[in-house]
Amino acid sequence: MVKQIHMMLRAGLVFLAAMIVGIATMASAQAAPAPGKSDVWQVQRTGVKGASAASASALEPAGALARYSCYPPFRYNNAAAWNCTVHSGAIVFWIECSIGGTYTSGEYGPGSYYVQATCPQGRRLSEGHRSVR
Repeated sequence: MVKQIHMMLRAGLVFLAAMIVGIATMASAQAAPAPGKSDVWQVQRTGVKGASAASASALEPAGALARYSCYPPFRYNNAAAWNCTVHSGAIVFWIECSIGGTYTSGEYGPGSYYVQATCPQGRRLSEGHRSVR
């Protein structure tokens, strides 16, 4: 009798453990991953002009701003896109989303780029670019 009770308790514990693991697996599968920078930015280099960003910055006087041109952005409900050419220095892009705040890209040195930023959640509130060196 004691053996039967012990086996039933053991089977019950195994069943309970399996249910807990199943519930935890379902909960983690349903949780949305936190949006990261890689979810926001898509960049396609469309041409190469001159030196890399690192060597170009060495040629610029200290405190010099980038020389670049960007066409007005294409604007969507939750995204923005630019066609830009950086002649010297480096620039960064930013997009402000209604959920998640403001996301800033990495630095882009000399070259031509098509840059698209998509809000992982919510809608686009504003966007822009600026010189960093």
